Amino acid sequence: MLTKSAEMLSFTTLDSKEYNDQLQKISSNLAALNSIYEIQLKSTQQQVDSSTKLQTTVGNFLTNMNESSAYMLKYQQEIDMLTKRVSALNQVYGNMLTAMNVNLNK
Repeated sequence: MLTKSAEMLSFTTLDSKEYNDQLQKISSNLAALNSIYEIQLKSTQQQVDSSTKLQTTVGNFLTNMNESSAYMLKYQQEIDMLTKRVSALNQVYGNMLTAMNVNLNK
C-alpha cells in the first residue's frame, strides 16, 4: 500500500510538472499576444493621427482654394472694368483724331 501511495505521489509530481509547463506556455503565449496587440494599437493610433493630419491639410487646402476663387472673381471683374475704360478711352481718342483730320482737310 505504501508503494502504491509513493507511486501516486510520483504521478502527482509528474502531473504537477506538466501542469506548470502548460501554465508557462500559456503565460508566454499570452505575453506574445499582448505584445502584438500593443503594436497593433500603436499602428492604429498612428493611422488615426495620419488621417487627422490629412483631413486638416485638405480642409486648409479647400479654404485656400475658396479664397483664391473669390480673389480671381474680383480680379476678373477689375479686368472687365479696365477693358471697358480702355475701350471708352480709345473711342474718345479716335474721335479726337477724326476731328483733327477734319480740320486739316478744310
